[in-house]
Amino acid sequence: MRRKLALGTMAALVLAAGIAAVAVTSSATSAAAGAAKSEQVLRLVAKEVASGYLDLGDPDFSIGDQIPFANDLYRDGSKVGEDGGWCVVTRITVSGASSFKCIGSNSLPGGQLTVQGLVTYGPGEEVKADPYSFAVTGGTGKYRGARGEVKIEEVSGVQFRLTFRIVLS
Repeated sequence: MRRKLALGTMAALVLAAGIAAVAVTSSATSAAAGAAKSEQVLRLVAKEVASGYLDLGDPDFSIGDQIPFANDLYRDGSKVGEDGGWCVVTRITVSGASSFKCIGSNSLPGGQLTVQGLVTYGPGEEVKADPYSFAVTGGTGKYRGARGEVKIEEVSGVQFRLTFRIVLS
């Protein structure tokens, strides 16, 4: 159960990618496309506010189960936003590894960002040992047309370090 909750929090952090757009640390141009692009990088900490577990498949932990979550997003100790979403169990192997498809939304000043991705936890792994990345799939308001990725490093089952790279064109 704890692993499921950690995954929910993880997904929420991924959703925090939207917050990345809050602080611009660099800009780049695309010579190939000939169009100016703005790359934004932000390092955040996500802290779980709520998570749950919906046993929707076979009894106990099984494919189709869902983990809804909500996180607060912080930068330099100050709250800068929040996220919410869910992860769905998509695969469980005989060895005990499990995969989750996660989708989330980040509410930010000036708009929202969406993220999604697939993450696999090894047998008995409740806190992901290695960082992983999810895709930034879009946005609204000043984040319209956003794309990029967020690197997620789990600190604990309820806290994550996030590094977002967002490109607006």
